[in-house]
Amino acid sequence: MSPHWSSTHLMISRALQLRRAIDVFVTENYELSAHKLLPNDWERLRAYSKILAVPHAFQQKLSSEKIPTLCEALPSFQRLITVWEGYQKDMPAYAPVIEAGLEKLRDYYKRPLEVPAYQLAILLNPSKKLDWFTTHCPDKVDSVREMFLKHLEPYQPAYNPRTPRPQRTAARHVSQEDEWADEILGIDATDSTEPRCSLHSEVEAYFHDAAPASYTSMITFWQENQLCYPTIFMLAMDILAIQGSAVPSERVFSSGKETMTARRHRIKHDLMEALQMLKFAFKGGCELDFTSGTGRQAELRELEELDMFDSAIPEDLSSFRHIFIAALEEDDDAGFF
Repeated sequence: MSPHWSSTHLMISRALQLRRAIDVFVTENYELSAHKLLPNDWERLRAYSKILAVPHAFQQKLSSEKIPTLCEALPSFQRLITVWEGYQKDMPAYAPVIEAGLEKLRDYYKRPLEVPAYQLAILLNPSKKLDWFTTHCPDKVDSVREMFLKHLEPYQPAYNPRTPRPQRTAARHVSQEDEWADEILGIDATDSTEPRCSLHSEVEAYFHDAAPASYTSMITFWQENQLCYPTIFMLAMDILAIQGSAVPSERVFSSGKETMTARRHRIKHDLMEALQMLKFAFKGGCELDFTSGTGRQAELRELEELDMFDSAIPEDLSSFRHIFIAALEEDDDAGFF
């Protein structure tokens, strides 16, 4: 029999809540009297519920839909093993049962250790970085650092050649006159006398940056520091989007089954996508308001914004001139002039 720790924990917890009702039901039905649970049986169930609550919490930790969870996989595995090892000492009567679970966990724990995505996710978590490996896998610190650099290399050429140095300082302002002069002289705007940041220096600056300790959200950190660590940011966008558990995906499929029933099986993919997004937004507290933005005040604000936009002077006159000339040429080719 394949063990389903989370569902078994929920089933036992529900039975403990309904203990009195279950006892009454079994007592009133003679054919079930042989299956009546004794007080010792209920105590065993309570112990099993406590033991199984640990992997259930582990699954819930990795089942979030709004925050990155892959970076929590290895630390949660380690914590799960540690808690169960503590239960072995506190609950010696159930030590053999817990040991059987630990054997499975240790086997599972070895697998993600060999998958780079799990290690990269930890490194991309600004609150962990190399600290977790230093504490739990000190022999892997050097290899993990090399692996991090190896996976960053393909991202470096794809970024703008003028990579900012990893400092939280304001970028040098280039005036419109400088841009105009560069264009006349044929100077590449990406050329700079400032030293470009190498990949190694960017990684070292990220590992030694103490600022992440003040961030409560990993997403907020990368939103605000994407220019400080541009190469690492691009890797983070690919790795942190990976789910730590299949539960969120299974929820989407289950929700899709409720949308595309037997009587609505001809829904096209674009409508299906719109319905699923609408359901997700509605469940997240986004109320539907079909009259939003149609009031008098909203229309006045929109007109004022359009008027300000039309009268605004573009900051980049060179780009604006190119776009304007290109638009005139397209109209000319279309025969409007």
